[in-house]
Amino acid sequence: MNESARKAIDMAIGYFMVERGITRGRMAELMGMSRNTLRWKREGKYDWTWSEILRLSELTGKTPNELAGITQAA
Repeated sequence: MNESARKAIDMAIGYFMVERGITRGRMAELMGMSRNTLRWKREGKYDWTWSEILRLSELTGKTPNELAGITQAA
């Protein structure tokens, strides 16, 4: 995963957590992973799997492209 996509996903997660008042621990639970794994994925130490991207998409209401910061030209 490229750095800009990783940063966009991290920002989407951060906004989602703030909007909903979700703690890091609760977000990890919602994702089905440990807090450390969530942190490492957000930091780019581990890549996101396709199933995790789909879960984030489901939680946030954003498409995978939107999560990755990819916009469609009009």
